[in-house]
Amino acid sequence: MLDQGIGLLETISGWFKNPADLKDRLTVEGLELIQQAQAENKGVLLVGCHFTTLDFAGTLFTNYSNMDVVYRKNNNPVLDYYLTKARSRYGDPIEKKELKKLIRRLKSGHVVWYAPDQDYGSKNAVFVPFFGVQTATITATSTIAKITKASVFMIRHYREDKGRHYRIEIVPVSEFPSDNLEEDTTRINGLIEEGIRKAPEQYMWVHRRFKHRPDGEKFLY
Repeated sequence: MLDQGIGLLETISGWFKNPADLKDRLTVEGLELIQQAQAENKGVLLVGCHFTTLDFAGTLFTNYSNMDVVYRKNNNPVLDYYLTKARSRYGDPIEKKELKKLIRRLKSGHVVWYAPDQDYGSKNAVFVPFFGVQTATITATSTIAKITKASVFMIRHYREDKGRHYRIEIVPVSEFPSDNLEEDTTRINGLIEEGIRKAPEQYMWVHRRFKHRPDGEKFLY
C-alpha cells in the first residue's frame, strides 16, 4: 500500500510541475525504436499497464515524445476532470469507447498509450493466463494493431532510488499481431506479467483484475 500512496502523491505533483524541470530524473531505454517507427510514418501503439508511476511517468515522458492516452472515465467527475486535463499535456486523451478515434490517430502516425490489463468483462475478451490465473482479457490489442499496421511496443515505467529517479523501458513486440487472437492476447499478458515481476510492489493491485471468472468458477472478491 505504500507504493499506492506514493503513486497518488506523484500523480498530484505531476499535474502542476513543469515536465522540463523534471527531465534529469528520467532515463528512457528504447526511445530510438519509437523515433525509427515515426521516421517510417508508422503509428506507434505503446502497450502499457497500470503501475503506480503511470501519470507521473507520463508527465516525464513528454520531455521526449507526445502521446495520446486511452483512458476510462473516472466515476468521480471532479477527479476525472483533473486527470483528463493533466493527460492532455501528453497528447489527446481518448476515451476507451472511442475506438474509431484511436484507429484514426494511429493511422495518422501518432504515438498512443493503451493498457489492456483491466477486467472489462467477458465480452470481446478471452480467458487466458495472467500470473497463473485464467483472466478475462480484451482481445482489442491484436485487432487494433492489425487494422492500423502500427508498430507495437511495450512501455514499462519504474520508480527507483526512493523516487529520486524514474526509468521507462520501450520493448519491441516482434511479429505481432498473428492470425490467432487468443495466442496474441496470451502473449501480451505474458509481457505485462514480465514487466510487473520486475517491481510487483509498484503495480496497482487495487484493481480487481480477476473480477470475472470462467463459467463454473467462483467469484474471487
